[in-house]
Amino acid sequence: MRDLSLEFRISFDEDLDKVKQLLVETMESHPEIIKDPAPEVSVSGIEEYYINIEIGGAVKTENFWNVYQEVLCMIKERFDQEGINLAASPTQNISLQKGDQAKVRSLLKSAHENN
Repeated sequence: MRDLSLEFRISFDEDLDKVKQLLVETMESHPEIIKDPAPEVSVSGIEEYYINIEIGGAVKTENFWNVYQEVLCMIKERFDQEGINLAASPTQNISLQKGDQAKVRSLLKSAHENN
């Protein structure tokens, strides 16, 4: 027997109880997940931009990788059906206007020379 544990980053906007319920239901629905001990879900951390939530269950060692992949796909499909979005760290796009490239090069050169 081997533990199968998956961690997800959930947005603060999501209904945490619903997400926990869906994770347990989805893992329990896979035929290769061992029923006893039953899968468990827990909040494993709260970060600046998301909540870490973990689901764990048990599987026969020889089935681990197949079940791991299948459960991941099942959870993704279920989240899509329910409109649950996984969280992502924010990104920032920088657009340069024509002529800004020379200014940026000058600033970088100046910063490099001062270090």
